[in-house]
Amino acid sequence: LNGGCNKLQDKIVTNVQRSAASLNLGADKAICTEDSIILHAGDGFSSYQWQDGSTDSVFVVKSPGLYTINTTNACADQSADSILISEALIPSLSLGNDTVVCKGVPLQVHASAGFKNYYWYNAPDVATQKTSIAINVKQSQFVSIKAVTNEGCIAADTLLVDTKESRPVFLGNDTSFCAPGTITLSAGTSYAAYAWNTGVTASAISANQRGAYWVTVTDTNGCTATDSLVINEVYAQPKPFLGSDFDLCKGSVKQLDAGVYASYQWMNNAQSRYYTAAVPGMYSVLVTDQHQCTGSDTVEVKNILPLPSNFLPAATDSICQYEELQLHATGSYQSYLWSNGSQQPETTITEPGIYLLSVKDMAGCTGTDTIAVFQKNCMSGLYIPNAFTPNGDQLNDVFRAMAYGKVVSFRFEI
Repeated sequence: LNGGCNKLQDKIVTNVQRSAASLNLGADKAICTEDSIILHAGDGFSSYQWQDGSTDSVFVVKSPGLYTINTTNACADQSADSILISEALIPSLSLGNDTVVCKGVPLQVHASAGFKNYYWYNAPDVATQKTSIAINVKQSQFVSIKAVTNEGCIAADTLLVDTKESRPVFLGNDTSFCAPGTITLSAGTSYAAYAWNTGVTASAISANQRGAYWVTVTDTNGCTATDSLVINEVYAQPKPFLGSDFDLCKGSVKQLDAGVYASYQWMNNAQSRYYTAAVPGMYSVLVTDQHQCTGSDTVEVKNILPLPSNFLPAATDSICQYEELQLHATGSYQSYLWSNGSQQPETTITEPGIYLLSVKDMAGCTGTDTIAVFQKNCMSGLYIPNAFTPNGDQLNDVFRAMAYGKVVSFRFEI
């Protein structure tokens, strides 16, 4: 308004009234036990009157029933509405009876169906539609659940899960042993059932090969326990070899070799690697290697064999000057060695002397015999050739006089 030098203003407060037709308490609904529902009649009416005579615009419903309201607006229009609140049907929620399980064994917990959401383990801020969960029970505990229906009704249940201790099983420490031995793996005899990785269901098994062995046992409470054992090595058994049974030649010995091992024990408690056999009998040795594995062998000295003897003539022999003489050994032998180097059964000599022969028989025994050969005078006189051939063929290359017999002095001139 143009008020000259003054600014003029005014105001009016207008109350907007709800029409009678706008009153609506909503559709009938259900109420959960120990829950409440707030009914809103809405603002904009001059007066309110509920079925119990209360005059607020809202009404708190705590039990099922028929609830009505009458309203009047500033225009004196009257309106009324009603709503039926019924008791909500809540399905039974149960986790089952309290139970006892073996410690460390997974447990599947199932809840009743019929709810919109489930809240497990006191975590209502995490909703799930799963009606079951798996837990690994390590100690006695409560399993709690809260479930919500489509109407928002809440049901809860708690399950006590107690634990049983499984009785442990012990097969022993990992080990190694010597072939051809075996070890017995025993899980004890006080369990209800046994399951070995070899397929055996007895309380014990025998093992003779390297590898891992384990068993799962079930006790009388139904709890299981497992243990394993590893056979790291099955060491080969030492096999000393003293050789085949043999005979000894008279006056000889044989050194027995047991091989390279950690320790030795002969039949007379000697403890060296070598042993000298000198008389007939049984010779045995027990050896121990670096793994404490033992092995043994035995050999027999059967007989003391005589040495070859008297295979050359007992009488002495003689040889003429410039003559050859053949010496023979009697009998058959494996090898021969004359003192002049010949290795044949016979040898040819051209000079007197003592000749020695060593022979080895088929049993390997060596004997020695000798024969004395003396010189005899078979010719006498002086012989002078009438020609010679000095051509280097070693036949009549030298011209010389041949004197036979006992020569006192000799002189040769041309």
